[in-house]
Amino acid sequence: MAEIKSGDIKLMKSQVLLDTPDGGGQMTANEIIDGQSNNLFPDVDEMDRLYGRVGLRKFFPAIKTPMTPTAFGVHVIISRMPADPNVSVNLFTTKNWFDRRTNAQNQVEQYLARDVKWEGHLLELQLQGQRSFQLSLNENSQNIPIQGKTVVLVSNENKATEKVQFVRVTEIVANEVREFEVSGRVVKRRVVTCGISDALRSDFEGQTVQQFLNGNTPIAFVRDTRVADATNYYGIKKLVQDIQLGSTKIQVDSIYSQLVPSAQTETPLSEIDAAGQLNSLVAGRGTPLTKQYAITVNSSQGFYLGSAVLPKSVSFTLFGSAISDVGGELKNSAGTVVGTIDYQNGLINWNANAGTGATTFNLSFIPAASPSFPQESALIYVTVENRGYNWLRNILPLPAPASLQVSYVAQGKVYTLRDNGAGQLRGADSAYGSGTINYETGAMVLTTGALPDANTAILLTWGNKVSVYERAGLPIKKAYIEFNSGTDYVPGTLTVNWLLNGVAKTATDDGAGNFSGDATGTINYADGIAKMMPTVLPNGGTTLNLSAQKGDKLNATVSVVPSNGAVSFVLESGSQALIPKSIRVRVPVRSNDGKYSGEVDLYDRPIDANTGHLVTASGAQKGSVNYLTRTFSITPTSNVDSYRYELEAEVRQKNMVSAIVSYDIAPRKDVIRQTVSIKEEHELSLENVVTAVSIVVSYRDTSAAQTFTDEIVMSALKLDVTEGYAEQILSGSVRFGLGGSTYIDRMGSLYRNPSVTTGSGTVAGQIHYGNGNIELTGWDAGAVNSPTLESLVTQIEPSTTNQVAFRAPMLPLRPQSLTLTATKVEGGLINVMPDKDGYVDTADCEGYFNFDQAVGQFVFRKKVQITAANRPEIEAQPWYDAGMEFTENSATYINTPVFVLPETIRFSAVAFSYLPLNADLLGLDPVRLPSDGRVPIFRRGDIAVIHNTQRIDVDSPLPLASFNVGRIRLSYIKLYDHTGKPVDPNMYQTDPDLGDVTLLGNFEASAYELPIVAEHRIEDAGMCLDVQINGELTLNIPISHTYSAGQTFVSSAMIIGDMQARAHTVFSQASWSNAWKDEREGGVINAQYNDVLYPIVTTNEGSIQERWALIFTSNTDFRIVGENVGQIGLGSVNAESAPLNPITAKPYFKVPVGGWGQGWSAGNVLRFNTAAANYPIWAARTVKQGQSVVIDDSFQLQVRCGVDRT
Repeated sequence: MAEIKSGDIKLMKSQVLLDTPDGGGQMTANEIIDGQSNNLFPDVDEMDRLYGRVGLRKFFPAIKTPMTPTAFGVHVIISRMPADPNVSVNLFTTKNWFDRRTNAQNQVEQYLARDVKWEGHLLELQLQGQRSFQLSLNENSQNIPIQGKTVVLVSNENKATEKVQFVRVTEIVANEVREFEVSGRVVKRRVVTCGISDALRSDFEGQTVQQFLNGNTPIAFVRDTRVADATNYYGIKKLVQDIQLGSTKIQVDSIYSQLVPSAQTETPLSEIDAAGQLNSLVAGRGTPLTKQYAITVNSSQGFYLGSAVLPKSVSFTLFGSAISDVGGELKNSAGTVVGTIDYQNGLINWNANAGTGATTFNLSFIPAASPSFPQESALIYVTVENRGYNWLRNILPLPAPASLQVSYVAQGKVYTLRDNGAGQLRGADSAYGSGTINYETGAMVLTTGALPDANTAILLTWGNKVSVYERAGLPIKKAYIEFNSGTDYVPGTLTVNWLLNGVAKTATDDGAGNFSGDATGTINYADGIAKMMPTVLPNGGTTLNLSAQKGDKLNATVSVVPSNGAVSFVLESGSQALIPKSIRVRVPVRSNDGKYSGEVDLYDRPIDANTGHLVTASGAQKGSVNYLTRTFSITPTSNVDSYRYELEAEVRQKNMVSAIVSYDIAPRKDVIRQTVSIKEEHELSLENVVTAVSIVVSYRDTSAAQTFTDEIVMSALKLDVTEGYAEQILSGSVRFGLGGSTYIDRMGSLYRNPSVTTGSGTVAGQIHYGNGNIELTGWDAGAVNSPTLESLVTQIEPSTTNQVAFRAPMLPLRPQSLTLTATKVEGGLINVMPDKDGYVDTADCEGYFNFDQAVGQFVFRKKVQITAANRPEIEAQPWYDAGMEFTENSATYINTPVFVLPETIRFSAVAFSYLPLNADLLGLDPVRLPSDGRVPIFRRGDIAVIHNTQRIDVDSPLPLASFNVGRIRLSYIKLYDHTGKPVDPNMYQTDPDLGDVTLLGNFEASAYELPIVAEHRIEDAGMCLDVQINGELTLNIPISHTYSAGQTFVSSAMIIGDMQARAHTVFSQASWSNAWKDEREGGVINAQYNDVLYPIVTTNEGSIQERWALIFTSNTDFRIVGENVGQIGLGSVNAESAPLNPITAKPYFKVPVGGWGQGWSAGNVLRFNTAAANYPIWAARTVKQGQSVVIDDSFQLQVRCGVDRT
């Protein structure tokens, strides 16, 4: 077999070297001549430099030998980059020997692919030509596309009429909450209008809010995108740090190369909430609620539970199969998914596995509420030393279910995982990684899908349940009718009559402030307010008939000086005996420290006709009264509650790593605050009060009464769901049953019996979140008045913090453009600006911000020197830990936390963004490519070639003369003339090991322009074990030369593998169906070709990459057809078939006549494939905007391989 020589390795042109749709095609006979101007690309013109341009050219490295010697381990590199810094070249392959520019462009643009559906829905019809589209999201949703985000609009997905358009969001035109009327109820939705780079090329028909809530299948919707990165690119970069002999690490200026020109601009980010507002679901009750439902199960019909649902709390039996909730998926015992649940809306959607039909079943779940809190945050810094795939963290405060989000950076891209509510961390793609979170302990285990980049950070954000209380376990009193009976009637004389469905009902005042008879409840004689609780619910609009005996009501204010916490006085404004059960006394009280004050409200409770106790509404005795002498003795006491926030101190070791190598902030232990609310009671009395207090007394002292009657038409039933405690109710957390009906609250309105199919209900009242009062306008008349509280969540003030970690919505940020502000709890503003390296170290704040990654962490603290005088006070603090102390200049310091309000932590910055360019002028559609237009050319597992090329001039070359280039262990030596014309390699010999060159006797100096230039190169190659975005590459073998930065380059190698022409996959079949497959269609036939004894012959020169079919037209004759080249000739079993390749003037193949067996007939087919000793490669030349610095955009390609030596 002939030896492969360097002259046998050639670069061949494709059919069309133009940036037209038909550019590319198959290999031609035209060689790309080394050193010839415009041999692959044309000159760069002025418009290219003004706007930018991407040119694509297809070429083929080929082994041109008359036989089939193998070229081993063939790979291609760019060995010299363009001298013009505004021109870059990258290589890629489609592995298609016949494709055109349109196909290659499509593969390049597949950097982004469709991903999961975007939350919410496309709002109604989006018209062709619009430069915006509208999304409808949940009211509290934070899933808003950021500027620069690429999304996909899809219509009629997976159908023949499918329409798809990738669009890049350029701005958020509007972001507002709107109200929509849906099935008789008002629904609030967040409507986001996104400006986009290109106009819509088609209509996209979205959904109305009602269609979306009903679970209708949309025609068009929005999908997220994910980085498919389907194409690998290969290029060349400069070495930026010297390499020493034996080193395995090299540093290039970037692992990225410019594929698409991009025009950079600046985008201001103003007053962004750094702590963020996170909506986490919290339990509305302590135990599961079981309800019976009668529904029709159907995959096209949703099932509403009426309220939000706590993740992992749903269980039921459906058609005899036990179903449980696993992270939003409803699974049976076999693990089959029968449906999904939308926790926020309490909506179950069935799939085909659920079955169909009507059924009645009991479903258990825990209702939930969605409070909005400033999110908790933390960073895990990734360094060269701690890089890995697995990360552990104990998260405090404990995260609420479905609230944890984790994001990390790999190869410069941000990947996000979210808690699915079942304690599982999932990404939009399983390749992003996975993890778990334990809600009880806060233990997080994270496995990243890729190795995080060094000098970046893993960002954790989550919601917590601090200051939120589940109150469904507390008792709730009966529904009541409230009316004012007046303050001038005599206690014990009030009677209330009404009718229920024609039946008379009566309730009477027992003289002790209570109703009896057909209702219970209370009467406050002092203010006349009656709360009557019918045993059976009345009809709406019932008329109440009131009758009683009237009497005069008097008021007096008495000024008394307390003695030992008590007061005694006589009402001197009259002389008649006081009327029992008519007295109300209000006495002011305060705490001993004077910080809290209040009032003790007392009523009289007769002991006999002459004396009585003075008691509180709850019955606690605080004094006495003598009705005859009008004498009062009172020792008033009371309590008031206050809330404070205490620390459960957590000390974390902080090591803020700079992007600058070997420069870290010294590790210190800083407190990260976890706050818990602590309820404190303060006693109020008259102890230590030595000045007069004013006491207000209301009473009656005459019984000269007269009969009165009144009619009151009731308009509403009332309940108090927070009676006895004053806490703010969370919107959406109230759910209760009354008289057979279920009531849920939505944004302050109460809906009765929400539909299981639409989620809508009848508006039946209002709830006041501040005081817990409910007013019902609709109920089940005649039902027993016995309400049951099914769900209720309350909250007090939000907690404070002394740290924040966040990632800006765009990256990168302009250095020194970030300003962070926060308001201290004690008052005052913190305002900091990181320096050019990202560091902050002020009196109130310490932190680091990475402008390239747009992520950072800041700790609010005050540096305090510890002295003998203040040490006891510092050590007594709940957050103190000895590890927090540190030493500077022989003095001991500690960082004491400075607490701020999370909702006031805001930042402003300037982000770099990129203007979208016209795809037609550019040559590629940039929307589906990275916004900065850069792609990685070094990846883990790639081969990196380090090479240093130098040149020496030979001024007087003579035949048979020898010279040395001055270096040894070279990879090659090549001669050119002064113009760059290669010297015929048959005119000289080289010894790369010694660096010697010998001109042969046939050397003709007159054929070249002197001086002769000897180009010589040293090089090393290795596989990339690790690739960092800062340009650091770690190789698997040590470097065998020393290399200097600036004169050395590193290329990524496109690995082709062994190249050798051959025929393979030979088989026969009965007939031809025009289907090009590599396996037989139908059964084995008798007619066979013996390719063992008579193999089909190929040559490296003539063979192409093709699938062939020899289709018989008779028992002996056949047509020769190629999948791509079509019919190229005729043949016969009686003669050798050797169809000529017109490009090389050599046969495509030879089929020896001796291989044909017997039994061939018309319609039979002999199928085989041929492999080519060439390979299709596309070169992408990118011209960035800007004037040329050097008028030289030439570059050098090198094809390298191993050969057998004879």
